[in-house]
Amino acid sequence: MYAIIGDVARDSLLQSQVIQVTARDTTLLLYGTVSDPAMHARVLEIARAHVGSFTLVDSLRVVPPAAPPAATAGAGGQPSKER
Repeated sequence: MYAIIGDVARDSLLQSQVIQVTARDTTLLLYGTVSDPAMHARVLEIARAHVGSFTLVDSLRVVPPAAPPAATAGAGGQPSKER
């Protein structure tokens, strides 16, 4: 389990992701959030390289980053016009 945690922590692509690893009996649980499917696949790749005789349970969620706010509208909900 500690090897997985270390490899995830050292992976520069995954450092901004929220990933937790827990081992209970013979089960290895991954949970938290990643920003896209590629990050999710990377975490699973690392975990599978170390899982050994553990059963891997993937509870990671893919949650894309929030979109930037839309342009501000003027009074009445209409875009403001410069004069």
